Amino acid sequence: MREIHEELRCSIQVGSRIETTTYEYDFGTIQLTTYYAVLTDGHPTLTEHSHLTWFGQDQLADLDWAPADIPAAKALQQADLHEIEARLQAGAAASADNDD
Repeated sequence: MREIHEELRCSIQVGSRIETTTYEYDFGTIQLTTYYAVLTDGHPTLTEHSHLTWFGQDQLADLDWAPADIPAAKALQQADLHEIEARLQAGAAASADNDD
């Protein structure tokens, strides 16, 4: 969440884990864990990157994914994102209520 805030100047609510992938590249082995998340405050503002594009769930199969990203991308294609987003937003609202 810190990197999202630092690099995109917005806040997110992190949900459940989508996938953990270990992949061996030529330069080394990485372990990538992907989580569901929703924006809770602000809009992404580029500070470290030169370009940002939002893609719909139906567009994910058309993208050229790095090998370590493929399992998470496939899981996202099959997920009920509306239901997941509703749960995350409810969790964010409950968290905000507890902060008051």
